[in-house]
Amino acid sequence: MASAHTTLISANPKSGGVLNSLPTQVSLNFAEPLLDIKGKAVNSLQLLSPNKEQLIKSVSVAKNQLIGKVNGVKVQIGAYVIKYRVVAQDGHVLVGPYSFKIS
Repeated sequence: MASAHTTLISANPKSGGVLNSLPTQVSLNFAEPLLDIKGKAVNSLQLLSPNKEQLIKSVSVAKNQLIGKVNGVKVQIGAYVIKYRVVAQDGHVLVGPYSFKIS
C-alpha cells in the first residue's frame, strides 16, 4: 500500500497574488502534519524581496502549518519569492517556490 505525500493546500499570501502592502507573516498549510523536532531546523521558509533580501525573522510549525514572521522593512514594489522546504511526519520532503507581487 503506497502512502500519500504531503502537498501545499493553501498559502497566505497566495501564489500569483497582487498585494498593496507586505504581510506581517507568511503561512503555508499542508495536507499532512509536519515533522517538528525542537532545536532542529527541519523545515525552512524564506521570503525574498525584489532585491533578494531575506525577510523572514522566525519560523514555527503548528501541526500542518509553517508560519514565518516577516521583518518590518520598507516595502518595495515588485515580485517577492517564497521558498519552502518541509518534511512531513512520514519523512517525505516537499520543496517549492512561488511568487506574489506588491504594486
